[in-house]
Parts: sequence; structure tokens; C-alpha cells
Amino acid sequence: MTIYPGVEASLDSTDLDPDRTGLMTTNPSGTDTLHQPGAPSAQPTPSTTVPRAPLGPTLALTVTLGIACFAVVVAVVVLLVAPKPVGGLPLAQRQDAETALYFAGFALILPVALIAVPRLADAIAAGPNAGALSLLVAFLAATMTASLIVARVLPGASAIDVLGVLGIWWAGAVALLVRARQERPWAPLLRVVHLAPFAWVLAGALALGTLLAFTSLGSISPVPLALGAIAVPAGLAGYRRRGVVRLPRLPRGWGLSIDAAIVVVLLLAIPDLVIFRPEGAASDPLAAFKASVIQFHQDFLLGPANQVLAGDAVLVHTASQYGVAPLYLLTGWFQLVPIGYGTLGFLDGILYALLFAAGYCVLRLAGTSRLLAAGTLALAVIALLYNLLYPVGGLLQHGPLRFGLPMVVILAATVEARWPRHSRGARATQLLVVGLSAIWALEAFAYTVVTFAGIVCFQAWSRPGPGRLRWLARRAALALAACVAAHLIFAAATLAFAGQLPDWGQYFAYLHVLLVGKLADITYDFSPWSPGLPVGAAYAASAAAFVLVVGRSREIVERERTSLTALAGITAYGIALFTYFVNRSADDILPYVSFPAILAGTLWLSLLLRGALVESRSVRLGGLAFALSLAVLLLSTAWSSIGERFPQTALAHALPGDGSLGGAMTRLWHPPPIDPRAPQGEYLLDRYMPGERRVPILVSSDLGTEILMRSGRANELPFGDPVEDFFVGSPHPPAIHRAVAELESGDRLLMQGSGLQILAALKRQPSRDLLTNPVSVPDTLTLEQEEILIRIGERFKLRVIHQDRQRFVVVTLEPRR
Repeated sequence: MTIYPGVEASLDSTDLDPDRTGLMTTNPSGTDTLHQPGAPSAQPTPSTTVPRAPLGPTLALTVTLGIACFAVVVAVVVLLVAPKPVGGLPLAQRQDAETALYFAGFALILPVALIAVPRLADAIAAGPNAGALSLLVAFLAATMTASLIVARVLPGASAIDVLGVLGIWWAGAVALLVRARQERPWAPLLRVVHLAPFAWVLAGALALGTLLAFTSLGSISPVPLALGAIAVPAGLAGYRRRGVVRLPRLPRGWGLSIDAAIVVVLLLAIPDLVIFRPEGAASDPLAAFKASVIQFHQDFLLGPANQVLAGDAVLVHTASQYGVAPLYLLTGWFQLVPIGYGTLGFLDGILYALLFAAGYCVLRLAGTSRLLAAGTLALAVIALLYNLLYPVGGLLQHGPLRFGLPMVVILAATVEARWPRHSRGARATQLLVVGLSAIWALEAFAYTVVTFAGIVCFQAWSRPGPGRLRWLARRAALALAACVAAHLIFAAATLAFAGQLPDWGQYFAYLHVLLVGKLADITYDFSPWSPGLPVGAAYAASAAAFVLVVGRSREIVERERTSLTALAGITAYGIALFTYFVNRSADDILPYVSFPAILAGTLWLSLLLRGALVESRSVRLGGLAFALSLAVLLLSTAWSSIGERFPQTALAHALPGDGSLGGAMTRLWHPPPIDPRAPQGEYLLDRYMPGERRVPILVSSDLGTEILMRSGRANELPFGDPVEDFFVGSPHPPAIHRAVAELESGDRLLMQGSGLQILAALKRQPSRDLLTNPVSVPDTLTLEQEEILIRIGERFKLRVIHQDRQRFVVVTLEPRR
């Protein structure tokens, strides 16, 4: 795949000649000024204007010093904080240190760099060495990235190596900057200022080389590199000639039709119609393992959703660690399709497709050329989705079901900025989503609020005249009112439906266990030279660029309000979403948090190519070269996954060939069993408990959920997903006693042979503590399942009426004499 972002085909224009577009330039004194078509140049007078450093060198110096500072801090933390073993698992983690590093990077180093470094750059620009600033910054950037490369290739590539090479670099950088800031010319440096372009080329090449230091070289395919070696120079040559890649202006109707077609392709190219292959589990252990992992995680949602389908209310009878409102969304979806692993995975594919389609719409509304926007989304699909460890639809806890709401806020805010006549509806949509997030899930609420706050803070700052704080306070109050209204509506609906108010303590119990309780330590340590570090640096760089552009050029803000609105939301969204990677830290999590980074990079590239940031054509060409090279590198790391994942998509099945779209959809609607014992359990329910919507069932967690869904039944006992319930010790003893009390003589119970073994062991040893001295059985029950089983055994005699080779047991409950 080759991207040609140099095509200047935006929503409003296809020609970006300087005489048609306002461009940022730098006057001889180093001050950023703006040229508007037909307007005279604004020449500041020396008596009233303090020279400012150009935007590009200022940003590069800020990012370079910030990254160098953060790298030193990371190295020190790695040396001082040893990984802590996770009890009972082959894992080690230093989560507290990782969290501290996140806040140190974004809440301390980044703000300090944005305050101090631009002042330093301005001071150099105001002195006799102003002409050498660009060369100096390029040299510092090149040597800093070279230092990281050297540290990476040294034997061991340890934190001590990073401290050593960066310590040397810092000593030299401080000396160079102090000398350049002095009030006397630095003749040797000024004599070589003509080498600045070459220094910037070297800096860009070394920056790309640094990315290789955070990449597994074995994951890079040579084919896209070879294709890129041809396509990138061709694209750059075309951009230089302009006429070679310029697309003709299309009538509005044709342009919208092409945009719609691109969205349709996205909607088809993302959903996976296979997801798992339990049919080949016997011959492929890896397929069996992946299917079991998918089942385990999907059951956290499917178990509670299945109970809600049978009439339970969320936060009254059931709950899920992955949120509240998502269970009602799933319930609505399963009113349209059968509940199951395939249909749940297909919903995840639809949500991903909508998320990426929203990203495309944001890019187009912000003025990104059609070719650049389409190429970006194609790259994102391949690099982020096809390259996932598990396919789209497999692990929903990482995807848009939990984290997609902020994109709706960004899209609505971009519409508001693009078309002010629709501002009322766009603002109402933003408030509606913020309110909905308050009852969705904690992560969704936090990420949505941060995204909304980033957008409205920019909107408040960019408003003319006084009253900005009052306007900001009014928007914050409306958002708070939306959240309160959402809770009131949810509480009233729950009271009307279930006869009692929602118990948020059920959800907070999950949060406590996952954040600070017994599951909080189950996480991963950062891998050495984790690729997450460049992604975090990209978000920090986008934030730095945004602050510098907004703070140093009111003209750009006025002219590019739509793009900057989108950038405010996307950058805030990305920084917030990155916390999920910090919390989990496994490298396979990274694609799930990188989509905002790709969108932000595309928006900055679009602004650069449109001439909104700099006038220099060579700078724009250099930015395009860097972006194309980065795209080739990303594509090369995901190239091998295309052949595996694309044939599983809806687009591949819809194309002429061997794949059958109808057959694939039928398989999703009626998937093969993941656990081969599930059909037997389904048969037993049909035989011994025919026509009953709710049935008592005590079997191992994943198997039980699959049996209930395949049979169209729900559990009469108070379990959503038993493993998930176990995390918070649910059901609690009063609920256990109530559930047992509601059973009647003559009821039948589906269980496994392990249950009989547990009861027999307790009969032999009535004082046995199952927590400290569990019974060794092949089919694992949770402690709460065992507790209910024991209480049932105390009240009833369990008369076995069926027992088979798959260890299923059906018993009839008879009163004890």
C-alpha cells in the first residue's frame, strides 16, 4: 500500500498555491507572521515586537529536550524499581512506577518543557546567533536520536547504557545552548548555517532509525520496504512537480459519493466473520487456546447480558466489570440477533468500523485531502486491526464498546466548528454523549470527559474578548447537568422495571478489586524498549505542537479552527486512552490505543501540506518524506498479517471468489461450540427441563454460559458469569440463602460430577475448609458456586437421574426427612 498525502484535494480546494492560501512565514528577525491573500505583509516594528523563534525549531527543541529528559527518568526508574512478582502467576510488574512515569511525563515534564524551552528558543532568536538556531536544533535532535540508537545497540542495551549516552548528550546540549544564548556571535556556528537542511534530513533519518530500536526487527517484512523504496521517491517527485499527482476538482455530489464509498469499504473491510475456529482445536492447540481465551473474556459480557435478556436488571440482579449501559446495548443487539460468541464478535466489528468511519469523517471535515484521509485509514486498518494478536471481535474489553464514545464527541465538535449553523445540534450531541458516558463505564466516562474538556478549553481560549471563563463554566455546568440527568433517568427506569433503585455498589466492587484490590497486581511489566514509548512520545509531541501553535499564532487559530478543534479532541483522547496501555503494559495492547495517534499525525501533516504552518516548500517536502517513510515502516510490521486477516473480513467474503458471505454470516449466527461438551448440556436441558426459561445450573463457568446461550435459557441461580462474580465474592451470603430458599422439591439441577465429589468429601469431613483445602476435581467451580451447592445439599437430597461420560449429572431435589 502506498499513500500519496501530497495530493492537495481537500473539501474546499485542490490547489494550495501560496497566492490562494494564507501561509506562515518567518521574517528576518525570526518572528512568525501571516500572509493573507491580498493583504499586505505585517512587518513588526523593532520597538514594539520581541522576536520569536520560528515554530518548527521551537517545537523540535521542545520535543527533543522533553524526550531526552523523560528517557533519563525512565532509565533511573528501571534501575531503582525492581519488578514485583505477581502471586501465583509467571508475571512481574512495577505498576506504581509505570503510573508515576505517565504522570511525570504528561503532567510534569511536558508542561515544564512548554514553559521553559520556547523561552530559550526565543532568547536565542533575539540574539546574534538567531541565524544558527535551526542548525543547532537539528543537530541536537539528530544527536539525541543517535544516542538512543547507540544505547540500543550496545551489548545488553541496559538502562545504564541509556543513562551513560544521554548523560554525555545532555552535557553537550547544555553547553551548546548556553553558548548560543550568549550576547556575542558564535562565529564557527554561524559559518556553517548553510548545512541546516542537511542536518534536518539527518535528524529525520535518525528519528526513523530510533523507531527501529523499539521494533522487533524480525517482524519487519522486506516486501513493503522494497515497494516503499520505489513509491516514496515517486510520491515526493510527484509532490515537487505538483501537476503529476494533482487530482481534478470533483463536483460536490461526486466527491460525497466517493467519500460514502470509502466509508462503505471501511464498514466491510473491518468486521471479522471468522473470529475463532473451534472446529480445528483438536489438531491445532494454538487455535484451541485462542478460542478459549476469546470465550473466557466474552463471557464477562455474555453471561450478564444473557441474564438481562431473561428479565434481570443491571445493578439489581446482575453486573459486569466492563460497564453498566453496555449490557443494555448488548441486550438490544440480542433482540435482533441470537445471543452468542459469533454475534457478539460481529457487533464488535461493526463498532470498530463505525469508529474508523468517524475518524475518516473527522479528517475530511478538517480539510484533509481525500487521498490522504483514505490512505491513512487503510494504513490504520492494516497496522492496527489486521495486526492484532486476536482478531476484531475477539477481545471486546479493549475496543470501542468501552473506549469509543470520545470519538463521537470529537466528530460532533468538528461538525460544530466546520458548520456553525449546526452548532446547536452538535453541542447537544456532545452533551448527550458525555451524559451517556456517566452510566456507561468508568473508563468511558473518564476518557469522554477528558476529550470534551480538551475541546471546550480550546473553544473557550479561541473566543474573542472577555467572558471566556464564564463561557467555559457554563459548558462545564451543562456537562455536569447531562451526567446528573443520565443518572436520574437510569435510576427511574430501573425503579420502574425492577422495583428498586440501581445498586452502584455492585459496579464499584469490581472497580475496587481491579484498581486496588486482589486483581490490581495482575498486570505486566513494560517490555524492554517497549514500542509504547514512541506512541506516548507521539501524543506528547502532538500536545506540544498544539499548545505552541495556539499560543503563538492567533491567525492560525482563526484560519484553521476546524482542524485545531479536531486536534484538541483527538490529542486529549489519545493521552487519556494511553493510560489503558500504561495499566496493562503488554505490547499486544498497543494497537488498541494508537488510533488517535495516527489521526493526529495525519491532521498535522495535512496542515503542513496546506501551508498552514510554514511557507517553506522544502519543509513541507521533508514532512511528507518523513510521513511516507513512517507509513512504510508501519506497513512492513503488519504486512504478514494481511494474508491471514483480510480473507476473514466481510469485504473479502463479499468479493467474487470461494468465500460465501451468507455462509460466514450463518456461522456467526449459529457458531460451532467452543467447548465440545456444550451440545450435550443443551440436550440435557431440553430433555429434563423442557420449556423452562430459567433453569438451575452449576457447571464450570465458561461451559455453563455456553450451554445457557445455546439453549436459549438463563440461570435460575444468581450468577451472571461465575468467574467474574467470584472476583467480588458475588453472590453474597444473603443472596445465596435466598436463591436456595426459592428452590422447590422436585426441581431439577444440571451439574457436573465434580459437584458430587465435593459433597461426598464434605460428608466425610464436615469441618473441611474448601478455601484452604479444596477438593481436587477436574471441573472447577468457583467458591460461590460451591457454597450454593453445599447449601442445596443441606436442604435437599440430590437424586441422580442422569450421569454420562462427559461428567454431566442431572439431579432431582428431594426433601430431607
